[in-house]
Amino acid sequence: MLRHDANDFGTFGRFVETPVDQMGDATRKAYGRTLQLRGLVPGPHKIWLANPKLLESIVTVGAYFQMLPVVITRG
Repeated sequence: MLRHDANDFGTFGRFVETPVDQMGDATRKAYGRTLQLRGLVPGPHKIWLANPKLLESIVTVGAYFQMLPVVITRG
């Protein structure tokens, strides 16, 4: 079961969001993957839910870069 805040749904600008319990299987899977990797599903990600394959790709690449060690060089 996906955990989400019911108050986190409604509209995002002109975009009307779909509550998790009304999402199709692929969309729900992409939502869950985003929640798993990011801990939340922020604004742009909610819009990208319209294309679950795109969202899964974006979230996976973003998580990869966020987990890279930061190297600071001083010149």
